Amino acid sequence: MKCLVKFSRKEYTITKEYDKKLQNKVWTFVEESKTKKAIHLTMITTNGIKHNAYWNNIQSEVILDDLFEL
Repeated sequence: MKCLVKFSRKEYTITKEYDKKLQNKVWTFVEESKTKKAIHLTMITTNGIKHNAYWNNIQSEVILDDLFEL
């Protein structure tokens, strides 16, 4: 399992370039691991993900408040 955590004072913005990097990471993982299972991108951020053209490629997100909820 690999986890990437991003800090931003505002919502984290996934750019076209960063989206390509994430997709490359997924494809590399699939090729290297030879997995047949689904891969789900999860972002762990302080304030969530900005809803733009690229945020739909993220299957789930965890924000700081989720980690400290009672």
